[in-house]
Amino acid sequence: MSTDIAPQDLDSLARTVATLTHGVVSIEDDQHRVLAYSSSPEGADELRRRSILSHHCPEPYLSHLRSQGVYEQLLAGEVVDVPACSDLGMRRRLAVAAFVEERLFGSIWVQEATESLAATSADVLTGAARLAAMGIVRSRHSAAWGGESAAELTSALLTGSRDAAALARQLGIAADAPAAVVAVDLRDTADLVEHELRLSRAASIVNVYASGYRKNALVAVAHGQIYALLPAIAGSPGSTSRITEWASTVIGELRASLHVPAQAAVADAAPLAQAPESLHATQQVLDVLAATPGQRAASVTERRSTVLLHQITGLLAQHPQLRHPALDLLDDEQRRSLGAFLDTFGDTARAAERLHVHPNTLRHRIRRISERTGLDLDDADQRLVVALQLRTDQRLDS
Repeated sequence: MSTDIAPQDLDSLARTVATLTHGVVSIEDDQHRVLAYSSSPEGADELRRRSILSHHCPEPYLSHLRSQGVYEQLLAGEVVDVPACSDLGMRRRLAVAAFVEERLFGSIWVQEATESLAATSADVLTGAARLAAMGIVRSRHSAAWGGESAAELTSALLTGSRDAAALARQLGIAADAPAAVVAVDLRDTADLVEHELRLSRAASIVNVYASGYRKNALVAVAHGQIYALLPAIAGSPGSTSRITEWASTVIGELRASLHVPAQAAVADAAPLAQAPESLHATQQVLDVLAATPGQRAASVTERRSTVLLHQITGLLAQHPQLRHPALDLLDDEQRRSLGAFLDTFGDTARAAERLHVHPNTLRHRIRRISERTGLDLDDADQRLVVALQLRTDQRLDS
């Protein structure tokens, strides 16, 4: 069986690591052969040039690294900071070994070029090493998943198109293990070709971060979005909030690297058989997040009320006969004033501050609204109906 890995997989990973670390990246197998590398900008050193030309790390450099104990540290599972060596024309590097079940399959090396390496480089390398090792394993055992990639199996699991227990066995995870679903939407308005390129780059970034966050994380692309399946850590309370913080960090990286207004939604951990329901819940959160583009990420739990309100106003929008005719008598300024008044539970001072008007001005407007429409704003039922209709009209206008 061939031991070669499809070069585009590792080349893509090398480019992603280079983007996230601000360094120059190469990926080697366990025999120090160069399998993939990122582009070589200004600042690439002599070691890199010779390694790429020969597709192998030259022996003088290997001897130096051995004498410095670098390989011992790599085998111990550390991210190793390798100092520069001017005598060998070698700049500073970070390195990490790529293991699967304690077996070494290769390593990743990040050379510092013209700018300092990113502060998060060690975390990036931890995730990337897992991906590199699994890529090599899959290439050596290409029939392990019946010709299907992990991403394809994950997509089938999330969409419910195949039996969850069977898919879990193929993916090597417990069928009853709870996992959180994270959905990422780039909010990209580029043309189809540019969008697909950005989506591919974004998926690589999410994959690196997800693998660093959970060693058995799974990432898939479907329907123009990116999905991460993150197995929960047993006995870890508050995991959803931590995953949401993680998702916010990833979105920050996507926004900085790809210049897209990406957002993410996080569903609570649930058994894998419920993954399609979790996916549906994240889509609902992404729908409501679109109204607050500054927010990077939110969980289903924290936005549940907003999602329900979004669903209710959606139903009302589909049934225009379910309207209070009095509101059709109001102009836009009166609608904004009434909405602010209701949103602050009748607190005129707070509502006036939102509207940037004097409280007496708002009081006068509310009196005029009541006189014109006949609405009794002291009646709870009328307040609820009016508030829902105003929200529905805002949705129709947006």
